[in-house]
Amino acid sequence: MIKRLRYKVKKADKNIIYGLKTMFKLLGVGYRDFVKCRPYIYILGNLGILSCSEYGAKYFNASIVYSGEWLGIVVDNRVYLSTIVYERIYRYLGGYRAAIIVSEHGVKTFLYGNDLFASSVIEYYEPIYNPVAVIDSFDNRVIGVAEPMVSENELINALKKGLEKPVYKNIYDLGFFIRYFE
Repeated sequence: MIKRLRYKVKKADKNIIYGLKTMFKLLGVGYRDFVKCRPYIYILGNLGILSCSEYGAKYFNASIVYSGEWLGIVVDNRVYLSTIVYERIYRYLGGYRAAIIVSEHGVKTFLYGNDLFASSVIEYYEPIYNPVAVIDSFDNRVIGVAEPMVSENELINALKKGLEKPVYKNIYDLGFFIRYFE
């Protein structure tokens, strides 16, 4: 059975554009190098999906997410980049920034919507006390975004020691959209 989504569409306002620009700056790249349009936001309750799709405003459905046409999401007025955009940026840079690589166990846990323990983080790339891309250690694909849930000092200490302590909150993961749109 197909679930009918109720949503509103509008052009992204200056606060959302500022949030996007801030995320690109954090990663050390220019906003205009990756965003060639005026973004739209598709509002579904407290979730906003950012897209450049010309047709999305008229024909929105989950295909925007799965076709790679989305720029990011807005949750509780905070902007987070899409997994697709992170991967494009990392290819452009030839390396990672604001990222954590997680173990197989961490990937499984994260994809079910759970937070990440320091013991699941294999490697990390500064800056780590901001939203970070979560990267699968098996295939080096971005599987979602997480945000620190402890102080900066606690985070660094827990990561260095590999503690069994939750340190990153799951903001969204690839499984999130399957759960949200079902």
